[in-house]
Amino acid sequence: MDLKQNFSPMWKLTFALIAMVIVGVVARLEFAGLPNVKPMAAMALWVAFCFRGVWLPAVALLIVMGTTDLVLGGYDWPIQVSVYGSMLVACWLGSRVRRQSAKSSEQPSLQSTGPRMLVASLVMSTCFYVLTNGMVWACGWYPPSLAGLVECYVAGIPFYRFTLLGDLAFTTCGLVVWQAFGYLTATRRSNAQVGVQA
Repeated sequence: MDLKQNFSPMWKLTFALIAMVIVGVVARLEFAGLPNVKPMAAMALWVAFCFRGVWLPAVALLIVMGTTDLVLGGYDWPIQVSVYGSMLVACWLGSRVRRQSAKSSEQPSLQSTGPRMLVASLVMSTCFYVLTNGMVWACGWYPPSLAGLVECYVAGIPFYRFTLLGDLAFTTCGLVVWQAFGYLTATRRSNAQVGVQA
């Protein structure tokens, strides 16, 4: 019996989502000590890129965030909503890059997809910075004035720098894994074709 024939797309999808949840929980807890250097946004970006839809990766991401927040502790609920919202933005960006790659006449490659993913990484880091710091200000941590808003965003710049560096690093790791997986898949296909011809 060929196990590959019985390994349906639904099982592959289920396995991938379970793996994402497990890896996400472990990774988020492992990097808990580093300020704003977390793999979650890059993971959301890549999983949404690799899946056809955005909703299943988004649900898996929310499960990871909710589970780990029970251990790590959370913030005031409006700030928590802004954090979760920024992760959903990362999912949306990943699906957008996938659609752009699908519309392109050329086969997705490191040269075509890599720059798009790195730009998406910069956008998601900036969205996280804008959304979360805006909500911190709105929750009364800073004076309710334009000067207070500016002060809040200025105070967040060091964390924004860590977010940018972390997201770029983890997105680049995703690029390496994606490229390696594509290479291995292409090699297996070519070997299979040679075997059939022989």
